[in-house]
Amino acid sequence: MGFEGWVILNSFTLLVLIVLLIMFSKRGIKLKMGRMYTNILICSIALILADSIARIGDGQGGVLTILSYFGNLVLYLFDPTLVLYAVGYVDCWMDEKSKSKRTAFIKGFRVFAIINAVVVFLDQVLGFRWLYYYQSGIYHRGQFFMVRAALLLVFISFIMIYAVFFRNSILSDYRKTLFVLPLFAMAGTFVQIFTPGFATTYAGVTLACLIVFISFQYNDVNVDLTTGILNSRGLEMRLDDMIEACVSEEKSFSSTLLTIDNLASVTGSRGKDGEKAVRTFADMVVSIFGDGYAIGRFGEEGICVISNDLTPSDLESKIRVVKICVEKTKKRLGWDSSVKLSSSIQNYDPGTGQSPENYKNQIKELMKI
Repeated sequence: MGFEGWVILNSFTLLVLIVLLIMFSKRGIKLKMGRMYTNILICSIALILADSIARIGDGQGGVLTILSYFGNLVLYLFDPTLVLYAVGYVDCWMDEKSKSKRTAFIKGFRVFAIINAVVVFLDQVLGFRWLYYYQSGIYHRGQFFMVRAALLLVFISFIMIYAVFFRNSILSDYRKTLFVLPLFAMAGTFVQIFTPGFATTYAGVTLACLIVFISFQYNDVNVDLTTGILNSRGLEMRLDDMIEACVSEEKSFSSTLLTIDNLASVTGSRGKDGEKAVRTFADMVVSIFGDGYAIGRFGEEGICVISNDLTPSDLESKIRVVKICVEKTKKRLGWDSSVKLSSSIQNYDPGTGQSPENYKNQIKELMKI
């Protein structure tokens, strides 16, 4: 029954994750939270496969013990990576106000993942039997297995602590739902420590991913359906957060407005190719600026990039690259010769005395949102 139990649980969990990955990939979200959500799904799939391989090796024995060794090595090396992706995903839904404090917190998770990988590697190479070992082809828990399990549970708990401590930084539209990710992962890990016959950690993460997917990840009201970047509502929300953060910390930031002029010549003459043209433009901007910034669509032909760590020369350089890419794309896809890129950089510096409301109205006027 134990064997049948883990097969059913792992198979069902794997199926749910694969379906989520396929459906989310079709959604085409290009923002960082989309990448982190995809990373959680892929990492969970890999770890469940490793768990299944290890259990097959344990059950069959003999020459198949190598499967058990390989599966457990992957699990011990990389299960903290899932914790890293989870905390990174939660961080994606937070504003800029406490970013420096959160960065220090996230570094702690990275240090734990690195130390874990080093300890697992030394344990297996030098045969210390700290975490796990094989004797006569049978898997055994090592003397420090429970210590590592407890530390992993603590670090998963820290995701909840992280979310609670910085709860005021989580964007209001997502605050309540995001707590299910650390809560379910923590519950699953706790159960798995005392019932090793089932991979409940990954089942918990999968259930959390499903809830997040249903709640807002698949149909986020702040994401543009055509391009997969922020829509005007999401862009305005991020602009408000950036202004508030920069005023409180007395830092400056920039809003870079990029517009493809005469794109209507493509839209009007090619029908659905117009949407494809806008998606191509969005892909271009995200690949050049990176998905770590607030990137959103305004109007039919415009994209805005909000950044606080790029110098004017950096922005000008990236704009030049976008212009080159637009020209190359125009030739490749046969767009009308009148299609070209226009750009504008609007800086906000609290030290100049410009009021936040005045700056926001200025940007809204330019974007017409």
